[in-house]
This record gives sequence, C-alpha cells and structure tokens, in this order.
Amino acid sequence: MQAVVFPSGVEKTLGDSSNICMQCHQGRESGLSVVNNTTWPRGFINLHYFAEAAMFFGTEVTAGYEYADRNYNGQNQFAGHEQIKKQNCIQCHLERRLIDGTVKKDHTFFPETGGDNTVQATCNGCHYNLTDFDDLGKPFGNRNVDYDGDGIGESFRHEVDGMQARLILQMNVYAKANGYSPIMYTPKVYPYFAKATCYQQDPGCQPAPAGNYSFPNAQFLGAAYNYHLAQDPGAGIHNHKYVIQLLYDAIENLGGVGAVAGLTRPAYVPPQT
Repeated sequence: MQAVVFPSGVEKTLGDSSNICMQCHQGRESGLSVVNNTTWPRGFINLHYFAEAAMFFGTEVTAGYEYADRNYNGQNQFAGHEQIKKQNCIQCHLERRLIDGTVKKDHTFFPETGGDNTVQATCNGCHYNLTDFDDLGKPFGNRNVDYDGDGIGESFRHEVDGMQARLILQMNVYAKANGYSPIMYTPKVYPYFAKATCYQQDPGCQPAPAGNYSFPNAQFLGAAYNYHLAQDPGAGIHNHKYVIQLLYDAIENLGGVGAVAGLTRPAYVPPQT
C-alpha cells in the first residue's frame, strides 16, 4: 500500500487500506504553513476540515502549530485496543462485528446502530453505556484529569472545549494589550476568524463579526490555527492529548505562565521504538 504524503512533506503509512482514508483526511495545510509564511499581516491559513489523519499522527506530521521548546505526542496508539483490533481507520470506521461473529462493513461506527444485531460490547465493554463519541473519556469510577481547570474531570471532547474557551479569551487579552482588533471564531462562516465588535474580556461584551481578521504575526496566527484544529469533531477522539498540548502552549505563549494557572498540560509520551 503506497505511503501518504502529508502537507508537511512527511510520508506515513498504516500498511493497509487505511492509507486511502488518510489520503483525503490529512488536511491541506500543516503547522509549518504558519511557520514558513513570510507575508504579514495576512488572513487565516485554513488546514481544511476533517484532518483526522493529521491529528492521529500528531507531531510526526506537524499537524498543529508547535512551539520550539516543547515536546509533543506523535501517533495515538490507542493503548488497550490491540486485542479488539481497533487501532486504525479501517478497523474503527469500516468494521462492526455482529453477534454471530461475522463482520459488517460500513462507514458509520456509531456505538448504537439499532436493529441490525450489532454487538455494542465492542465499545461498551469498557466505555460503559456509551451513546455518543463526545462522551468518550468520562470517568468510570476514576476521576479524569481536569485539563481545562474547571474542577471537573470531563470527557476528552469537553476538556478540549474548555481549553478552547480559555484560548479564545487569551487571544482577546493579547490582542487588546498589543493594539490589535478583537477577535472571534465563526465556525460556519469562512475564513472562520472575524474581527469582533468588542474584546471578550470587557464587561458586557456581546461580540458580533465585523469583517475578516488579519493576523499580524505567526504567534497570533499559530494560536488561531491550533484553535481551529481543535474545533474538528474528531479532536477528542483521534489524539486529544496532542490537541490539548497545542492549546495549552498557545495560551501560555500569548499570556505567559500566569495564563495557564490551573490548567494541566498532558504528559509527553515518547514515540514507540
């Protein structure tokens, strides 16, 4: 199976038909697109939607805008999934094992599919009573890590959401301190970042979009790039620790160590040899 070339120029293979999935679900930009840009100010660099394979490989393909003095996680190995063979695109998204032992091919892989003799134990044997992938990572008797500092160990997706909320606030603090326009995220309106009518931290601010945002430097654009990467619906599933590392570092880069008080950066996991 031919290897896939990612936007960063790195080649990767999963050794099976998952490479077909990766060919499309890799995005059209990488964090290096921000690093290598030489024209300032400029508009947003859009990695494109559903860049799941890029997130899956993390730092190995420079999926996000990474900071030079930090280590980042690479490929998500989905520890504990070896025995049930759920570690790549095909195994997770195109196969469901039925009660009679046969494997049904599809492209849904929802834990509750209903009416077709599906064994929900494939996921629910460990992820109890799972009905929505946004609930992956909820505590099962053990308290999760509270990455976003809200006092609650939530699902991976909701921890990402909390970190995003901290980042967009810090982006506005940074913008105001440096004389830049207030900023807001417009998820359904390209190019996704707009000038806002007020800074989010100001009392009574109810921001509304007021034109496309022009980024003054790589520091600010990189933070926006990481925010948009984390917005992907698969960010909490495919490599949540890498995504949270990016968000944490973007907050700290814009606001210093005080800005990440109460937050937790996921531990770096060295690549397997």
